[in-house]
Amino acid sequence: MKVLERGMEGLNQAEFGTGLQVFYNLGELKVTVDQLVNKYKGVAGKSVGVDMDMKAIFSGSGGGFGPGGIRSSGAPHIGGGGKVREALWQRMASCMDQLYQLVIAVWHLQRVLSKKRDPFTHVLLLDEVIKVFKFENSAKAFQD
Repeated sequence: MKVLERGMEGLNQAEFGTGLQVFYNLGELKVTVDQLVNKYKGVAGKSVGVDMDMKAIFSGSGGGFGPGGIRSSGAPHIGGGGKVREALWQRMASCMDQLYQLVIAVWHLQRVLSKKRDPFTHVLLLDEVIKVFKFENSAKAFQD
């Protein structure tokens, strides 16, 4: 897993492909790919939630009527113009940078899976992930 993480951090296709090959040989490629994608989905959701938290934006901008810039009715105070706008754009930039990095990581995963083949069977690793996914969905359809 450390080889996979290093390959993803550095966008090193060879190192990442080697890590995927190990999980393919162990029969755990699909599970590992699912874990990676779910990890990135979780980080993306958390990033959007934290960076776009309006209470934090208003409290950080210093403009507001009460704690966190929230009026007694629970609605954020829209005043404070420039500071709020600046805080919002800074958080938006941070969020977009994080999302960009996550999308690049998933794209890197897809790109390596679509190029890497098992050296013995010449099976494309992406086909193996898709085949397992289709089989699982077919089995679920028959269970329902």
